[in-house]
Amino acid sequence: MSHDYISKISIKDFKKFEECEFEFNQSLNVIIGENAAGKSSILQAINIVLNQKGIDDRKFRNDYGMLMNKNAENVFIDDPKKSTLPKIEITVYLHLSNEIPNHIFSGIDSNGELSSFIKFEYSYNDDFDTELQSLIEEGDTSFVPYEFYQSSWKTATGTYHYRKNPLKSIVIDTDKADGDSFSSYKNQIYNSLSVKTQSNLSTKLKTQLSMYKEDITSLINGDLNLQADPSRILVRDTLEIFSKDKPIPLRQEGSGVENIIKTEIALKSESKLVLLEEPENHLTFDLAMRQIQFILDLEESNRQVILTTHNPLIVNRLNLKNVLLLTDNRFLSLKSLDEDTALYFSRLDNLNILQFMLAKKVILVEGPTEYIVMDTMFEATTNTSLTDEGIHLLSMGGDHAKRFIEVAKLLKNKVLIVTDNDGNDARRQSLMSLIETLTNVKLSIPENTAHFTFEAALFYSNQEWFQSDFWKHHRSKTEWGTHKELPKELVYMLNNKVDSALEYDKQIQEKNILVPNYLCEDLEWFIE
Repeated sequence: MSHDYISKISIKDFKKFEECEFEFNQSLNVIIGENAAGKSSILQAINIVLNQKGIDDRKFRNDYGMLMNKNAENVFIDDPKKSTLPKIEITVYLHLSNEIPNHIFSGIDSNGELSSFIKFEYSYNDDFDTELQSLIEEGDTSFVPYEFYQSSWKTATGTYHYRKNPLKSIVIDTDKADGDSFSSYKNQIYNSLSVKTQSNLSTKLKTQLSMYKEDITSLINGDLNLQADPSRILVRDTLEIFSKDKPIPLRQEGSGVENIIKTEIALKSESKLVLLEEPENHLTFDLAMRQIQFILDLEESNRQVILTTHNPLIVNRLNLKNVLLLTDNRFLSLKSLDEDTALYFSRLDNLNILQFMLAKKVILVEGPTEYIVMDTMFEATTNTSLTDEGIHLLSMGGDHAKRFIEVAKLLKNKVLIVTDNDGNDARRQSLMSLIETLTNVKLSIPENTAHFTFEAALFYSNQEWFQSDFWKHHRSKTEWGTHKELPKELVYMLNNKVDSALEYDKQIQEKNILVPNYLCEDLEWFIE
């Protein structure tokens, strides 16, 4: 089956982007990034090009100057002349099947290559040269004169109009709840219908209006001569979106249900591209899971989906291979992640893989003990805190070091993985071999197999203190699992990990007990 999609978008001097190019997966694209990274701006840029949408403020809908890059504006303000006037350029590159007349969109692009594209420009209109020169001569150039600007949409062969949108794209902004958003979405659904379907709807409406016209003539007598004029009625003005299960207009539904219905309707539309802005908004866990399934259904129905999200559940379930991390004005794709690791994380909703990918500095720990005392150990070692250093502390929820290393290979963030050797040196050697070529990942694992877990490493580094009267806890047994002839105090720590950690955390803070040497060296790596 043919598949039409956006292959990439080129952006110049639009909002925070001075000159960038972003490539997309042909099916599902999950864009993540920090706040203000520009995720929403990318969706807005696509919408401007394909659907000729203006800015959100209706009063200034065509004033794209509000979207101009500030640095580009300052170039003109600092040196006011025609050649320094800023210009927004956005080009959407298309991969089109034979079902669409490629000759409309195909031609030589700005790079001198043959491609299919639609280009939007917001630029100075030469017709205003006299007015511009007067403005410059008067010295009033503390602003860019957008009154002299014009917007244009072009394909390789001529002018573009949104009715020619080859992808019949739909934008679902789940953050809006005002009346206009309903009308906008309704119009998008209507525009996604084929020309034949729209024509049939229009014909049926006019047929009914002709009958209504005759009824008016028979009901109204006298000199008023009121008649119905079918030419004044547009099909889209008569339409409303309703919930599938009940006769309630979408505009009267709650925000969460509204988001679900919008996505469900997009699934039934003829659109080949669906843009989703934070699909998790206003959703409970159950509705979020339903939303995720709708998104997967969109992908499986041979459509391209481009969405932004801050939700770790959505990132996990939609497969990490589909993730595009927006950082430094470029996409860092996780497409090369191996299938097993991607599948592994898709099954674990309790792991905040999103936070791991967004954090610039991360400490990963296996269990609750290290998580409880890590902040205290870090401060005791470095005389600063995790918060002050911008370090995120995350629990892997078990022995998942290998999986996180596979993801960290594709990222730039600085990652310290604190894990146990489990009394097995082969395990330590195996994990160390995975990071030997990585400069951004460090593995904190004891060399001594007697220090098989964190509690053992801490105990043997402070054995005199733990076997003194300061630590009054011990067990009668000297074994724990497969480990034999252990000190009774250590056995208690292993059987009561959380309670023990809460108690000796204060002792680490007061430096009555010391952080194990191997961990001290690794924690200092963050402040080198």
